[in-house]
Amino acid sequence: GTGTGDGPSASRPSQHGHSFEGRWHHKGAPHAVEVIEGVTIHGPGGKTRKVSMTAGDQITVVDEGKEFRGKRVGDQLFWEDGAIWVRLPILSTFDGCWAHGGRPDMVATIKGSKVQMADGFVTTLTQQGPDKFAISLKGERHVAQIQNGDRLAWSSGDMWIRVQASKTKFDGRWMPKSRPEAIEFIGGGLLRRPDGSTTRLRATGPDTFAATLEGQALVARLDGTEIHWSDGGTWVRMEAPVPLNGRWIYNGKSGIVLQVDNDVVRRPDGTTVKVLEQTQAALYLVHNGKRLKAVLKGKDLVWEDGAVWTRIDE
Repeated sequence: GTGTGDGPSASRPSQHGHSFEGRWHHKGAPHAVEVIEGVTIHGPGGKTRKVSMTAGDQITVVDEGKEFRGKRVGDQLFWEDGAIWVRLPILSTFDGCWAHGGRPDMVATIKGSKVQMADGFVTTLTQQGPDKFAISLKGERHVAQIQNGDRLAWSSGDMWIRVQASKTKFDGRWMPKSRPEAIEFIGGGLLRRPDGSTTRLRATGPDTFAATLEGQALVARLDGTEIHWSDGGTWVRMEAPVPLNGRWIYNGKSGIVLQVDNDVVRRPDGTTVKVLEQTQAALYLVHNGKRLKAVLKGKDLVWEDGAVWTRIDE
């Protein structure tokens, strides 16, 4: 049905655009939110139903094989089973760019009820309360809650941090002259330290920014390919290593050849997958919103899911 318990002549609604689209909550249960998007209704707990017809102020929904009809009066939807839905304002609470806490280069974008993951994969969020929402990735449900206005804490333990959308001239990989083995990464207004921690940067001018490092408030100035810190430290810009560039055959004799090309993997059909990082011993990708890692063993890249790519000697 159309109530909180379960489960809403005319034209078939198109995938995009009809007057019922938007967010609705169950009257008397403000946290039970339904998002009508094209022909799909995303309900609480990941439940979905199909809109079969819309005509003027009338809507018909199919839920587990049964049809339910509703009529819109102003900002309310009255269903024939007695349920009433109330239209909610456009959702903007979660809007913005969000970087994965451990990987500032993995940036997702949220706009309204749409979540675009770092690899371009798009899913729909279902609001669970004033500061909480759920999404589904490959059949798995993940819940996120805003903390301190600029962080999203996920049920999986991940943390996302709100970042600026535009790239800056400070973005990239940096090597401290005093510690060449320590790679610092800047992206989206965040600095990822070698120990995996992150700190926020604050631009103070076109070539300067401020940051707190190890409890000390510092100012940095960009000079060509170097960053000069107010404590006397110098960082040098590094080009990302690409030791795994080249052609790889997927799972032995499949005939599927993949091309690793700097920051993307090119598939035979022309589509690409985003490369997060190459190292001498590992390749990191992001696919369907998830971070994947492969370890180099001899001439093989062995993936967490068991897939094996074998390097093709040129």
